[in-house]
Amino acid sequence: MLLYLLEHFFDHETKEANYHYYESRTTHDSSLSLSIHAVLASDLGNLDLAYSMFEKAARIDLGPNMLSSDKGIHAASLGGVWQIIVCGFGGVRMTNGKLRINPSLPYQINSISYPILWNSNPLNVTVSRSSISIVNNGDEAVTLTIVGSEYHVKKELTVKLTK
Repeated sequence: MLLYLLEHFFDHETKEANYHYYESRTTHDSSLSLSIHAVLASDLGNLDLAYSMFEKAARIDLGPNMLSSDKGIHAASLGGVWQIIVCGFGGVRMTNGKLRINPSLPYQINSISYPILWNSNPLNVTVSRSSISIVNNGDEAVTLTIVGSEYHVKKELTVKLTK
């Protein structure tokens, strides 16, 4: 969890070493475990593992163990699934008070769209394999970093992605 919440304190090698050490020892018995592990797997470029964990998290109340929700759904896990999509595959983070988008879509997903509210500005973000489009429905321009470059979005912005 600290690798996710305090990511700016860790370099890639430290994150990867710690992730592999702890993930191999984690049982994922908590309905909240898969989501954070999937986000970090996405960050580290292990998109097959990230997507596998996403599928398991998304099916926590629908899968083979249907009795697991007899006393109610796993509502916090649903929030975790949102985090996998937006923060993992969509690459959304707030670091040092700034918005950053650095997506990494697994091959099973061609595009995602999601709304976020940034400094009172409602943004609609669409990420595909070839571009990121942002529509700013707010009154103020938004400054953010997309895949390492800084942009300003007054109303609309599309950034072509190169691989």
